[in-house]
Amino acid sequence: MPYKDPYKNTEDYQKTEMVCTARERAKKKNLETNIDTAYIKRIWPKDNKCPALGTKFKRGKKDTGPVDTSPSLDRIIPERGYVKGNVQIISNLANKIKNNATPDQVLSVGNYLKKILENDNEETL
Repeated sequence: MPYKDPYKNTEDYQKTEMVCTARERAKKKNLETNIDTAYIKRIWPKDNKCPALGTKFKRGKKDTGPVDTSPSLDRIIPERGYVKGNVQIISNLANKIKNNATPDQVLSVGNYLKKILENDNEETL
């Protein structure tokens, strides 16, 4: 039976891992980084929920990788890198939604989908 390190299941480890992977991505993309685990702990939502979607953070299993509810380190303005004041913790789904879109584009898509669903409900009545 393989050895399992209980520390790897702790929140501290997960936050440290988040910083390490951010530093690796920053290096590959030639971006600035100055965050550390203490900073991640400071900005982590107190209610352990995604501030954008209100969903409780829940990580995927090691073999399945991140799921929509997994906490994700987001660069608010991607070009600025992983620097203090430019990162936030949101769900993986929220991060995917805003990944390559402007706020206006995200709102436009949301309004469009809402309109379609409202029209669909009216047609089925």
